[in-house]
Amino acid sequence: MSKFFRWNMLVTSFLPLWLSILLLMAWDIHSSNFSSFCCLLNTKGIQFAVFTIIAILLFISTIAVICFLLRKSNPNESSGYGNVVSARKSSTLVTDFLLTYIVPLIAFDFTSIRDIILFLIYFALIAFLNIRNGNVYTNILFEFMGYRVFTCDIERDITGKQYLFTDCTVISKENLTGKINQEFSFFDFDNSMYLNLDHRKGQR
Repeated sequence: MSKFFRWNMLVTSFLPLWLSILLLMAWDIHSSNFSSFCCLLNTKGIQFAVFTIIAILLFISTIAVICFLLRKSNPNESSGYGNVVSARKSSTLVTDFLLTYIVPLIAFDFTSIRDIILFLIYFALIAFLNIRNGNVYTNILFEFMGYRVFTCDIERDITGKQYLFTDCTVISKENLTGKINQEFSFFDFDNSMYLNLDHRKGQR
């Protein structure tokens, strides 16, 4: 999995937080009733710059993830087959929601330059740790597109030998808990994260 895709995954995982921040900043800027754009830049220049950067990054990352998922709907994109040995739906959505969205909104005042800088340091640390370790947050963008996240044990045939990969993250439109001991087609990111492609069968 490329660092660019990990970055886009991370950014879109924070989608509700970014939208909340943009709303707070836009409300603060609008309520200030500046007489001119130059006056706005002189008074709220840093906030306006952060607002613009967040909006651009969010747009680019969202488009990149959506295009990736649409591209993988092509039947020729499969990179392998495996058997689902065990599967359970990810139960981290509530925890991720609290840590990722609610805590920053409570801890930081996004109309304050000081708190904006502190948040950027906080997010840079999260980005570094998650991209370096290949962690995947429960992504609400996936939920909107009909995908769910499962934690699975996957058995794969590699060069004629069977290997078991445990605690793999599988992004799927199908309910994998009903596919135990069944084969499925996937796109393999890095042997620990997969995109289930079996839902495309009805499209062929």
